[in-house]
Amino acid sequence: MAQAEYKSRPSGKAVTEFLESVEPEKRQRDAYRALEMMQRITGHEATMWGDTIVGFDEYHYKYDSGREATWWPSALAPANPAWCST
Repeated sequence: MAQAEYKSRPSGKAVTEFLESVEPEKRQRDAYRALEMMQRITGHEATMWGDTIVGFDEYHYKYDSGREATWWPSALAPANPAWCST
């Protein structure tokens, strides 16, 4: 079976450029704090996945069915209003 096609893939975009666009300002500050903590905890630099996901590291998995994909073990989505309070 072919590798799954997900919209969220490493995009090469700058994480800080994305975080600068996060609103409101409180959410942006929280996102920077979370970025710092996640990099320290995971030991991995952040990478943009798609337009709005900040991922840390990646892993490739394959099910017995043959379906496979590459994904992130942990991530942030600070542009999502449910991610943090305003």
